[in-house]
Amino acid sequence: MNWKPIDHLLLIDNDDINNFIIEELFKEANVTNRLSICTGVTEALEFLEKEEDKPNLILLDLNMPVLGGFDFLKEYMARGYDKFKTKVIVLSSSLNVKDQELAEEYPCVATFYVKPLKVNELKELAVQYKLNE
Repeated sequence: MNWKPIDHLLLIDNDDINNFIIEELFKEANVTNRLSICTGVTEALEFLEKEEDKPNLILLDLNMPVLGGFDFLKEYMARGYDKFKTKVIVLSSSLNVKDQELAEEYPCVATFYVKPLKVNELKELAVQYKLNE
């Protein structure tokens, strides 16, 4: 596998412990050159609005309070952010097949994973979608 770190990865998840673990794991594995973390949908949309260096990949949790992952996807598409060619990986602890089917209806969604996403899976996805070029 021809592997280089992903330039910029955005994690959207309200779970601070999960975010800390992912951040430490990704640093140790040299998965990304830059990891941005947003703990909610509104924060993530504001980040994307202001950020000039758009992420190559977004890891999106589905189940968050107030606004969830599907709310993010609807607004992401409505704002035309899919033009940035950023791939979205939906992460969920849900085993509900309908969640997966609904998520994969969005053109920006590359795939759906049940948490936790493993480093080797992320590396394989980066090579598959050329996220590190």
